[in-house]
Amino acid sequence: MSVCKNSKIPNYIEAIGKEAFFGCKNLTSITIPNSVTSIGESAFYGCEKLISITIPDSVASIGEGAFSGCTGIKSLFIPQSVTLIENNIIDGCSELETISVEEGNPNYRSDGNCLIRIADNALMSVCKSSKIPDYIEVIGKEVFRHIRQYPNLVIPQNVTKIEEGAYEYCWFKSVIIPEGVIYIGTRAFFDPFRHLETFTFSDPHGWFLMTEEDNQGDPIDDKLLSDPKSAAEFIKNLKIGSYLCKKG
Repeated sequence: MSVCKNSKIPNYIEAIGKEAFFGCKNLTSITIPNSVTSIGESAFYGCEKLISITIPDSVASIGEGAFSGCTGIKSLFIPQSVTLIENNIIDGCSELETISVEEGNPNYRSDGNCLIRIADNALMSVCKSSKIPDYIEVIGKEVFRHIRQYPNLVIPQNVTKIEEGAYEYCWFKSVIIPEGVIYIGTRAFFDPFRHLETFTFSDPHGWFLMTEEDNQGDPIDDKLLSDPKSAAEFIKNLKIGSYLCKKG
């Protein structure tokens, strides 16, 4: 599906395709008809002047990055009908203030202006006013990508997994990894400008360096990870595709 800036979505359309409104920078508002059941990947990517969007209760799925770069959106409401939400649907929505999910949604909830996947208490998306609940167990893919409002990071104590690109380009100076974390995905703390000064593992024992080609991995020296400065250098020098996994 391709559109121009003055397009009107006909009532018989059932899907808004991948990148359908990509880069429509003059689009300010749109109402999606009740015939639509899916919103594709990057469907509204870069619609900088889009200030509101209504998702009807006919929509069942929202693709990855569907609203990324929509810097004018201030609120997002997910209806009960949406049962599949891909990763990081609001990357770069810098003015977003509220995230809410309709009560009764079987797969997702909102709490503290965060989008949360119920099955594994995974943090899926955040906005400028988000307060991360203590019960979060998974930091989802690219959730905090490009968010730079905090120089230091303390991850909730119940977190066990930090997924791919979770804190990419965040420019943290210090990070504390809780004892329960057993997985740190590739590019989770990637920062080409190397701001990181200390990286503290609450439990530095039993970590392995893995790659996409080698899922057996190599053990990482406990002494290396026990020193926050040495650990920071190690994290900064990780190659793309490498990730950390705890065994035993």
